[in-house]
Amino acid sequence: MTVSPDVQQCIRRMDADGAGPTEMAEALGVCRNSVYKYSRMEDLSPQPPVAERRKRPAIDRYADFIVGMLVDDRSVPRKQRHSAQKIFDRLVAEQGYAGSYPTVCRFVREWKLAREQSPRDGFLELDWAPGAMQADYGAFTATVAGERLELKLLVATFPHSNARFCIAMTCEKAECFCEGLAEIFEMAGRAPRLVVLDNATEAGRMLFGRVTESKLFSQLRAHYRFEARFCNPDSGNEKGSAENAVGFLRRNLLVPVPSVPSLDALNSMLLSGCRRINAAAESRLHGPAPKAFAEDLAAMMALPGVRFDSVRWVHVRSDKRGYIQLGGVSCCAGPAWRSRDLLAGAGARTVEIMDMHGRHAASLPRSWRQGELVRNPASLVPAPVARPGAFGESVIRRDMPEALLSHMDRLEKDDLRRAPRAMGRASDASGFDAACQAAERLFAEGRVPDDASCDALARRIASGGAEGAGVDLAACDRLAGKGAPMGSGAEALAERVAAAGARCSLTKSLLADWGVRGTPRQVEYLAEYLEAECASRDASRRASLLRRCALPQAKRPTATTGHPPPGRKASAGRTCPRSRSSRGARASCSWAMSAPARPTCSRRSARCAASRCALQGSSPHRRWSCA
Repeated sequence: MTVSPDVQQCIRRMDADGAGPTEMAEALGVCRNSVYKYSRMEDLSPQPPVAERRKRPAIDRYADFIVGMLVDDRSVPRKQRHSAQKIFDRLVAEQGYAGSYPTVCRFVREWKLAREQSPRDGFLELDWAPGAMQADYGAFTATVAGERLELKLLVATFPHSNARFCIAMTCEKAECFCEGLAEIFEMAGRAPRLVVLDNATEAGRMLFGRVTESKLFSQLRAHYRFEARFCNPDSGNEKGSAENAVGFLRRNLLVPVPSVPSLDALNSMLLSGCRRINAAAESRLHGPAPKAFAEDLAAMMALPGVRFDSVRWVHVRSDKRGYIQLGGVSCCAGPAWRSRDLLAGAGARTVEIMDMHGRHAASLPRSWRQGELVRNPASLVPAPVARPGAFGESVIRRDMPEALLSHMDRLEKDDLRRAPRAMGRASDASGFDAACQAAERLFAEGRVPDDASCDALARRIASGGAEGAGVDLAACDRLAGKGAPMGSGAEALAERVAAAGARCSLTKSLLADWGVRGTPRQVEYLAEYLEAECASRDASRRASLLRRCALPQAKRPTATTGHPPPGRKASAGRTCPRSRSSRGARASCSWAMSAPARPTCSRRSARCAASRCALQGSSPHRRWSCA
């Protein structure tokens, strides 16, 4: 019988006063056995409430048979060991067991807990030094530009301060992994001294205690001068901070499924979310996360002056169409690079293709989808320039707007060479889309795109200029204003430059540059040059309209405004350099419809001292005609 502590105290006090057991039992209302028990007990210290092992007669007689199966299981593969259900089935079939299945489960569980527990079980609490970083990958889904994508989340944590950063990548390849680490280093502002990784195949792995790193990751590590440490296989607990941060950031930043216009917008959203979380985070051992992260930064290394370019260069061979194979993806270098040995620089987002001497061939976006075809329309432009008759069936038509195609389908052969050539040169600086918009706008004005107008207009479109924006006259105002280096005719000259520049689609930066550095003579020459260019374009438009209408063209008398080109003699019956035919048989030669001669630079001498001309490098002056 169990009695209360007060009764126990009364029993022991009355026993000390010499009372007998019967007297104490009658006085306290307890049995004599309880009196004997507590009066003779030597230690009344609190004891642990340990449950005594219950007798189980239904299973105890089969204990040796069950233990034998469990001991034998230690020498067989884990997936072929006895389960509690299998042990129960064998007991019933071989031993005639009549007990229940839960009894067998309890026996097996108690035996394993008592005998299979080792000092290696459980987890250790680690205190990481400042400047150490852990990295790991996680998977998530996002809607990017209206397309549902399966992306990878590269998470980096600083366990000393509990600071966390993440970036979205398209895959886990070495190029993406190294690019992601370089981006995280830029987010943190410094490079860590130690990076702890799991057995990531694209970075490196540990087998039998030996670490093998990928070449690109070794170059990244040498560039930022940090040390790398790889965890043991199946030991994510060795970098538990990164393992926990993957799930934490995914639940807090990527729920619900984000919908963003681009991958850069998604990474900007993740960066702002990480900064918000880090500002309110706490380090369990070192206080607030911002304060502890300052200790991390103090222990980290400064970033090098040049950011690491995560690109992997491989030797490839192009086929007869100019396509190369890169990781199961077909990349178009262009027909001009067919059947050649090329170099392909595979980056995280772009692919650079060049020849073996470093000459640029094409720049393409990186794709990770097997079997996809990636091409840049600008790389296909040289083909229709060389073969204008094949433009009607060229694949470049897929990337052009319908309005532009309707204009180009009406062009003649010569103009069909010039327009794509101008678009190709404009796309090098402004992009193919801007070049197409510029060419379409020039066609709408009744002009065939040329190099100067298409490039200038494409640059304006690429920079975000308004469609109807005119030329900035601020430079001309400065030329005509107080303190300008021009004479009394400054206002008239400024008006000439502005009018001619507007017709030639000059950019604001060019006029501003002349307004600051131009002398009166140079500005006067610029006005004359622009006016001659406008006249040449007007003549080209008139000639194009006459050719479309199939009307006879008036012959222009030969004007000898200067000397013929070197090596040729001016003669009445000379041969056209393009057709090698007589002058009379080539009345529609484009030379016959050329613009009036541009004015001669006042600085040029008979020996052509053009090196001192302010417009050195401009197109040569037209001084003669073949018609």
